[in-house]
Amino acid sequence: MKIVFLVKRFYTNKDLIDDQFGRLFYFPSILAEMGHECVVFALDSRNKAELSVRENNVQYYTIPVQSFWRLPLMRELIGKLCRSKADVVFSSGDSYIGYLGLQLSKRLSAKALFDIYDDYSHFGTNKLPFMRTLLRKAVRKSDLVVCASKSIQEKYRVKQENTLLVQNGVDNKVFRPQEKRIARERSGISGGDIVVGYFGSIHKPRGVDDLIAAIERLRAKGQDIKLLMAGRDYGDVSLDHPWIEYRGMVNQYDVVALINSCDVVTVPYKDTDIIRMTNACKLMEYFACSVPVVVSDVSDYASYFPESFACVSIPSDPASLADAITNQLEARKVVDASSIISWEKLTARLDTHIRQLF
Repeated sequence: MKIVFLVKRFYTNKDLIDDQFGRLFYFPSILAEMGHECVVFALDSRNKAELSVRENNVQYYTIPVQSFWRLPLMRELIGKLCRSKADVVFSSGDSYIGYLGLQLSKRLSAKALFDIYDDYSHFGTNKLPFMRTLLRKAVRKSDLVVCASKSIQEKYRVKQENTLLVQNGVDNKVFRPQEKRIARERSGISGGDIVVGYFGSIHKPRGVDDLIAAIERLRAKGQDIKLLMAGRDYGDVSLDHPWIEYRGMVNQYDVVALINSCDVVTVPYKDTDIIRMTNACKLMEYFACSVPVVVSDVSDYASYFPESFACVSIPSDPASLADAITNQLEARKVVDASSIISWEKLTARLDTHIRQLF
């Protein structure tokens, strides 16, 4: 089949094309390996110039958002999309993208798939007039709604009974265990340090302030722990401590070495409406590296640790988080490999349901 993807180029602080990151990269890449013809149109919010590139047998076209909203160029784009022909239109990234994908599928007499990887109703664009209406229509009228978490599926199943749970996965060729000594040499970390890691958005809702407070508690008890972090800094949490090592934004190959350099890695998220709907890519990446993990009890994260709740902390509770980190520094329990979900396995599930639509 021919599958047209209408998505964002930049999402979850990553570049779909340059970083080759996440579901919007792996779904078309693996579906192309399965024999489908995949074309990706990616809305670009940061660049004015269009880009055309072919990667992994997938053709990518970027669409500058600034140009997209100009009527003549929008008509030209819609004309190009409509001439592309397709059996399936897969849209993802925001409410309006789902609606545009739905309209495009009607023009092409194609099946409409709407992928919801975060709860779009909480995105900033939904403050605009009619955006929530577009979201409801995209959910209700699409042939299949693909959901990245059980929480999202439960919320939107009320409006669309044909939903499919396809969580975020991991590339096992990239994220895999490395010997700690070698990982630390590559990352420039002292071999004798006790290192707790956090990799992702440096932001209060992600519980980074609670993590820093937890490490402060442990250090006050005499534990010489270093906190290693990488990701986008939103500026609402102070990183001004000598024992915090912040690496900024790094590519995923460097992230693998940083993860494997740690004694414990963390997902200390707060319990918010948005986070309750998430399925963090980082969790699978941690699991794939076989590093001990501590999570807060949000979304369905605790379900990955059915026999080891000592490594699950209470959200927004630095004392509980400090206890969980201490437990994992001592126990060093890793998640069984059966919990690691590859992008290949997830895409095969998606492919099966796409075929069932026909």
